[in-house]
Amino acid sequence: MSWDMKSAENIAKGSVDAFKKEADKLIQNTTDDMSDYIDHTLNCFGEMDQIRIRATERFIQYETAYVRALIEKKIIPSELIRKVQELIFGKLPPHPEPTLFILSNPDEVWSREEPIWKEFDVNNEDPRRNRKPIILVHGAGYARKHEEANKFFKYFEEAAHLFKGDRPPNVDIYVLNYDSEITNETKTMINVAIETVLQEVVLGESDIIYTAALWKELVQRAHDAGERHLTPLFNKIFRFDVTEGYIVSHSLGNEAVAFAAKKYYEGRESDYIPICKSWWCMAAAIPADSFTNTGQYAISTKISLTGGNEEGTVVWFSRVDSVLSSLYPMGNITPQGEPILALGVTGALIHQLPLTNLDVTSCTLFTHQVTDGYFEKVGSNIRGRLGTEIWSEPMCEAKIPPRRD
Repeated sequence: MSWDMKSAENIAKGSVDAFKKEADKLIQNTTDDMSDYIDHTLNCFGEMDQIRIRATERFIQYETAYVRALIEKKIIPSELIRKVQELIFGKLPPHPEPTLFILSNPDEVWSREEPIWKEFDVNNEDPRRNRKPIILVHGAGYARKHEEANKFFKYFEEAAHLFKGDRPPNVDIYVLNYDSEITNETKTMINVAIETVLQEVVLGESDIIYTAALWKELVQRAHDAGERHLTPLFNKIFRFDVTEGYIVSHSLGNEAVAFAAKKYYEGRESDYIPICKSWWCMAAAIPADSFTNTGQYAISTKISLTGGNEEGTVVWFSRVDSVLSSLYPMGNITPQGEPILALGVTGALIHQLPLTNLDVTSCTLFTHQVTDGYFEKVGSNIRGRLGTEIWSEPMCEAKIPPRRD
């Protein structure tokens, strides 16, 4: 007997994608129909906001029930992944220590010069005064080396256009780089674990299944990277009173930022001490309830400014994100077997502290990876917020009204 890993991925992913496509069409049609009705009767935007909230909440309820059914029928092999995680956790070879890099010539993306990356020793160096820091944190699939940091920055800059003009901004670029790569050695270990659980030969390969099996280890690495480098950096930035910068984290990178921010606020929970203008929590591979009153990262959104025209923490989410919709519940279930959805597909509908929910479903659709064009697809949104482009057409986004605990 054999178990085809790639076939299992395709069935699970295809099932979720098909549901997402039809369910998203339904929620859009419902919202449009109600909007048309209200425009012709009450013209009440407040009521429209409530309809959008309720429709989205209903979408999440149906998704949870649907994913639960797929898990029970083993179409999403969450129970298998849980057993594999138990077998391999703590047995993987040591990973390289995470590094915080700073880029000396960020215009290299456009000038085609050789990038000059330097390790930033957060314990013995201070951020440069009168500079706005932009801190980038990547997700899974990156090795710990400056070439990988440059790859992630390049994708972001090609969408942001920060350094494309003749007058470079007063900005320093940092990239938190940690080992989140799945090596051949790791794949072999996962294959052996799957064969041990199933008592069947494993055929094929699946990046989604490998990543799901490795998820608990990857989260631990992201936490380690955040606590080692971001938490002390946050403390130093605060002492310089620099709140004009940005933190941009993608996918698993949000675990690093959220965990670092939580550590930063230990002992100062009652204070509101922001250290950046805005934290962009993009396609977040963290639990959907992270920012609720009882969520593990309820306090983390304090790191960004809110009030006035400030968006503060911005949760960029897509209801049909293909990777998060299949990978995340595959690698994350409760002890009772309940699926855990990702913040990057639900948004933060209920939260303790102020934040901005940004539905970019119509921008990114199923796209998750930056290598597949994620930053490019929200490029106008990025440039508009950074002030590098004045757009002439509406950006493909919808701000979801806040729901507070």
